[in-house]
Amino acid sequence: MAPKAVVYTVFLAIWVGGLALMGACSDSGSGFWVNSKNPSGNASKEDTACAVQLASPKVSPMAAAMRAMLIQAETMRAYLISDSAQSSPPPAWAPMPFEKQMPTDSNVVTPDFLRRASDYHKAFERVGREPTPEHFNAVVAQCVQCHESNCPGPIKRINRLRIEI
Repeated sequence: MAPKAVVYTVFLAIWVGGLALMGACSDSGSGFWVNSKNPSGNASKEDTACAVQLASPKVSPMAAAMRAMLIQAETMRAYLISDSAQSSPPPAWAPMPFEKQMPTDSNVVTPDFLRRASDYHKAFERVGREPTPEHFNAVVAQCVQCHESNCPGPIKRINRLRIEI
C-alpha cells in the first residue's frame, strides 16, 4: 500500500473508532460495553456511569463531525510545522460534509451558515492540493469566521491551530 493510502486508512480508522466510542454507551446503558462486560444484558453501575459520561452533554452528529475535523486539523498542523513536511507525504485530508449533519440547534443552518461552509470547503480543498501554512491558516480563518456567528465556544481552541508564519 502506498504511504498516502496508509495514512488515509489510519485516519479513517481513527475517525470511525472515535465515532464508535461516542456511541458505545447510551442513556439506557445498552451500548457495546454492556454486552461485552455483562453478557446477561443487565446494566451494571459501571455501564451506567459510562452512559452518563458519554451521553452528557449529548453530541449532535454535526458536533461529532466538527470534532473529527479538529483532530484532522491538529494532525495537518503537526505535519506542517514538522521537519518531515518537506520529505514525507501529508496526512489524510478527507472532506467532512459537516453542514449536512444534524446540528445541536437546527436554527444555525441558515443561508449564511451554508455559504460559510462552502467557503470552508474551498479553503479545505486548497490545503489538500497545496499543504502550506498559509493555506492551512486560511482554513482556520474560515472556521473562526463561522464560529463567530454560530456557536462561539470553540473559537479559542480553533485559534490555537494557527501557524505562525
